Amino acid sequence: YTNITVNKGSMLNSGIEAKLDLFLSFFNNEFRWKPGIWFSYNRNEITNLDGDIILDKDIWIERTNYGYAGIKQKGYPLNSIWGYDYIGVWQESEAEEAAIYNSAPGDPRFADINGVDENGEIVQGPDGKITEQDRIFLGDASPSFTGGFRNQFNYKNFEFSFFFEGVFDKAVVNVNKATYTFPSFQYGNNKASRALNRWTSSNPTNEVPSLTKNLTEQMVRSDWTIEDGSFIRLRDVTLTYKLFFDDRNIKNLAVFASASNLFTITEYSGINPDVWATDAEYNLMPFSRVFTLGVNVSF
Repeated sequence: YTNITVNKGSMLNSGIEAKLDLFLSFFNNEFRWKPGIWFSYNRNEITNLDGDIILDKDIWIERTNYGYAGIKQKGYPLNSIWGYDYIGVWQESEAEEAAIYNSAPGDPRFADINGVDENGEIVQGPDGKITEQDRIFLGDASPSFTGGFRNQFNYKNFEFSFFFEGVFDKAVVNVNKATYTFPSFQYGNNKASRALNRWTSSNPTNEVPSLTKNLTEQMVRSDWTIEDGSFIRLRDVTLTYKLFFDDRNIKNLAVFASASNLFTITEYSGINPDVWATDAEYNLMPFSRVFTLGVNVSF
């Protein structure tokens, strides 16, 4: 065998989880309020990996591999995301410097951070090449903070409840942003509207390259695609009206209306931030709002 799998290394996990539920009543118990909140903070760090560096979270687009976005190494979280620092687009006034990196005006520009000396050792400072040594830590695919907030109000025969969920401080590789901006994929299909703002000599933007060249590994694994996937989502809202009967056959009847996934607050540019590590074609279906009307009868 050329390689084997072994169980080695050590990791430190730390965090805190808390939950608080209350029951409050007012006006001789006619109005009742049940608030509930939960919160968790978790982090981990690899403390020993016997000097190894393990690559994971490989990115595939159609049948082409674009390398690994994850690196496991000592001193960083288990699900670390690494990538290139995208610093804009080469402009026409920078053509001479761009040529050093085999680039031209309109091509994406990345920070040249580290180099390699004649002994193969990584040294700080630009070396005129964009290589794997120029990647930087861009975040953890596992969220640092999660939480929820639920409220239930009861007044006479009415009941109203809602639930918010929050996920914060997690990194997502938005592969769809790349494939639906660059024309080298899905020929003939519609592209994202950001492609309209691509770089041209008359539109010297730093947001979107010229799109005249194929997608590169550096672009896919850079902070142009690697984003903060934090979000707050209103998961559920329900209004219920209950009727109680003395009849032996029917104890109570409840008529309710509910809505799920009404809105999401996020700066993530993809369709749904509720993904882990990589956001690819499997996540192209929009997160649906669901409206429900129903009747519950207890006998």
